[in-house]
Amino acid sequence: MGKIVTLAYITDGYEAIMIKNYLEANGINCISNDNITNSNFGLGGSIAFPVELQINEDDFERAKEVMKEGGYAKYLQEEE
Repeated sequence: MGKIVTLAYITDGYEAIMIKNYLEANGINCISNDNITNSNFGLGGSIAFPVELQINEDDFERAKEVMKEGGYAKYLQEEE
């Protein structure tokens, strides 16, 4: 089992929930920081701090492909 890595930072709380659910529906376990709850206080899903979606390093390449297939590529964390 690999380490936990960041897949994406998402600034829209509703979108973060949808992406997390989409990844999990495609067999990729995903965790997020607590900022998803911030969407309850924002306007139109905007949140004060981005949601950080994290996955197991072993799932990273597959998760990127799943996000691209689902139309979520714009949220992918840039590779260094």
